[in-house]
Amino acid sequence: MNRLLKTLLSIKHNQNICILTHRRADPDAVASSLLLKKFFRHIGYRNIYIIHPEGISGKTLSLMQRLHIKWKYQVELHDVNNTYFIVVDTGSPHLLGDYLRYLDNGKKVIWIDHHITGDKNENFVYFVYENASSTIEIIMDMIMPIFNINYFNEEEQRFIAAAIYIETRGLSIASHSAIYWFNYILKTTETSIRDIRNLITFEEDVSHYPALIKALVRAKWYVTSPNKNFIVVTHSSAYQNVISASLQRIGADLSIVYSYKNGLKIHVRCKDGPIEKIHKKFIEEAINEIKSRGFTPVYGGHSKLYNIEVIGGKFRKLYVEDIVIKALNLVTKKFGYTLGEIKN
Repeated sequence: MNRLLKTLLSIKHNQNICILTHRRADPDAVASSLLLKKFFRHIGYRNIYIIHPEGISGKTLSLMQRLHIKWKYQVELHDVNNTYFIVVDTGSPHLLGDYLRYLDNGKKVIWIDHHITGDKNENFVYFVYENASSTIEIIMDMIMPIFNINYFNEEEQRFIAAAIYIETRGLSIASHSAIYWFNYILKTTETSIRDIRNLITFEEDVSHYPALIKALVRAKWYVTSPNKNFIVVTHSSAYQNVISASLQRIGADLSIVYSYKNGLKIHVRCKDGPIEKIHKKFIEEAINEIKSRGFTPVYGGHSKLYNIEVIGGKFRKLYVEDIVIKALNLVTKKFGYTLGEIKN
């Protein structure tokens, strides 16, 4: 962490700083950029810009409105040449969308995340902390020894706490650091965990329900033998993250949600335990299978959640399903398991 702080402090004060997040920024990405911007302001930097490609997500916007936080970010950056870029909470370069062009031509780039990035650029400086459960805690671990949380107003602090709560699925996958900073903010603002839950519950909607119901109907359940892991494969063009989490809650050890209409995307989520080795090997085999068919996938994620994507084009459902099932069969055979479909 000291190396990250030293790298950030090495940026010259006469340079612009641009903080880039993934497209449709979620609360973790926005809170991380907020923390960094305040920190740089505090130590004397003046020209600090934030860009959220394609804006911020609806949930993020609603949460900020609920807390009366006005959030300003750039749409375009005019002085690109004298700019140091800091990319946060972005598991793969393609998640920057069209803004990836800013990082071309040898620009100085620092990449901070808790995900495993896909293809790395040898010209970038990466700080990837896989033991962290959020990008927020990485930033707070770094800056708080020389920074005061009271530089943020109470609404901003509650937003950061809510972002930690959301990113760590209600603290269920939170690291010790995330829990420490979450409790630290609650104590500082005299906020209860119920207040945070109420903030988040207020933002929940049911817009994903139709897609979830369709995905559940389409789902194919498999079981590995002899170790009895349940693997679910389904498809949906939207809400893959919500669908995979829901499948996990109803018993899936490994959930695979793919889409094929607007490009190819395979979203993979697994539980803790022995299934993780199948998850990791499946990702490798799926990427190899896509490459063997002449496509160049982009990919990124972390140890329990991963996305593989071929941008653009239309694919047939059976074509993508064949990639998934072929990769699954290869993996299960390598581990000496058999894969059987559970029929209704």
